[in-house]
Amino acid sequence: MKKVIFLIICIVLIGSATFAMMFRDVPDNHWAATCINKLAEDGIILGYGDGAYYPDEQVSYGQFIKLVMATHFNSGEINSESVTVEYDHWAAPYAKLAELYGIIEPGDITQENIDMPIPRIKMASIISMADMILNGEQFNNSKELNFSDIFGVLGKERTLLQHAYSRGLILGDVEGTFRPNEYMIRSEAAMMIYRFCY
Repeated sequence: MKKVIFLIICIVLIGSATFAMMFRDVPDNHWAATCINKLAEDGIILGYGDGAYYPDEQVSYGQFIKLVMATHFNSGEINSESVTVEYDHWAAPYAKLAELYGIIEPGDITQENIDMPIPRIKMASIISMADMILNGEQFNNSKELNFSDIFGVLGKERTLLQHAYSRGLILGDVEGTFRPNEYMIRSEAAMMIYRFCY
C-alpha cells in the first residue's frame, strides 16, 4: 500500500513539474505563469520553437487574433486551405475567420499591420466582440468606466471597452488608467485570453 501511495505522489509531482515549466522563460513565480501554462496546456498558446514564450514582448495584431480564434477553433484546422485569404501570412487565416464571424471589420487587420503591435483599445474591442459572438455573452454595461485616460475613446470603441471592463476581461492598471493607445505585452494578453476562456 505504501508503494502505491508513493507512486501516486511521484506521478503527481512529475506532472506538476512538467506543467510548471512549459516555457523556459516563464518560471513558476512569474505573475502570469498560471494563465500562460493553462493556455499552453489547452493548445491556445504555442510559444516559439525555441521553448520560450517571451512574456515581456509586445503583442502584434496577428498574434492576438490567433489567440482569440484559437480559443474556439482548432489551430491545426485554420490555414490558407480552409479559409481564403488575400495575402500570405501565418495569421491571415485567423484574421479572415474573425472577419467572417463579424469579430473584426474588413480592413481592421491587414498585411500592412498584422505584424505591428496592437493598441490596447483594439484588443478590448476584439475581445468584446469575440465574447459576444463566440462565447454568446450579452452586451454588459454593468460597470461604469472610471479610467482617467479614456476621454478620447468614443462611440463603438467606448461601448466595447465598457463591455470588456464590465465582464472582467480587462482591469486597467493600479493608477486607474487604461492606456488605450499603448501596447500590451504577451503575458498581459495571456491574462486577458485566460479570463475570456475560463
